[in-house]
Amino acid sequence: MKENKFIIVGAPRTGTSVICSILNNSGANFGFDNHKAWDRASGDFEHSLLISNYKYLKRRQFFTQFSDQLVRWHDQKIQTNLQKILSQVAFIKYPPLCELLPKYIHKLGYNPQLIVIIREFNDFAFSYLSKENCTITELENIYIQTYKTSLISLLIYGGSIVLYNDLTDKTKTQWAKNIAKYSNLPYATLIEEREKAIHTLKSPDELSKLTLSATCDELYKTYEQYKDVVFSISTKHKMA
Repeated sequence: MKENKFIIVGAPRTGTSVICSILNNSGANFGFDNHKAWDRASGDFEHSLLISNYKYLKRRQFFTQFSDQLVRWHDQKIQTNLQKILSQVAFIKYPPLCELLPKYIHKLGYNPQLIVIIREFNDFAFSYLSKENCTITELENIYIQTYKTSLISLLIYGGSIVLYNDLTDKTKTQWAKNIAKYSNLPYATLIEEREKAIHTLKSPDELSKLTLSATCDELYKTYEQYKDVVFSISTKHKMA
């Protein structure tokens, strides 16, 4: 039976670090100490080898237009780095282009399980633009590529969805029940660690009145529809 490996998937500034903090402190093996402090502003729980993989993923995308040989070379570098990481840890996270990693994990003989965290597009854009210089069009592209690809990957490999709004609302617990089902992390500890990690966060009220991207809003609604589902091979057959 293939060994499960868990990948936290989400666009930057969507809560990937806070969900990793909760998982790590609940017993998930990221290769870091439990109760490790994390920086709310810059993110954390990113393995150095996985960070170096970003350049290979980005170059690979570029070379698909020009050279199959260079694509294969970059694929090999990506898989070599991933194998080094996955021989040591069960959970990995690095937001940029993370949606491309499940295929490589599967090729290495593991069973990738996705924990996909998603934030409403307006909140994501507000948070991102508060820290980085970017255009709404660029943010739309990041959001759409990340979450359309990840939705298909959930159907192929399995996992579950965590809405950022549910993670930060202490009355919501289904996300933790779902993760506990397929990760063997204790549900009670996930909830306890969420209580410690989450502080009251509020975006400007005006944000909810804006339509920055109808396409991204519709994509978010699709994720809302499946937030209570634990995806597996049987889920794919039911939805076919």
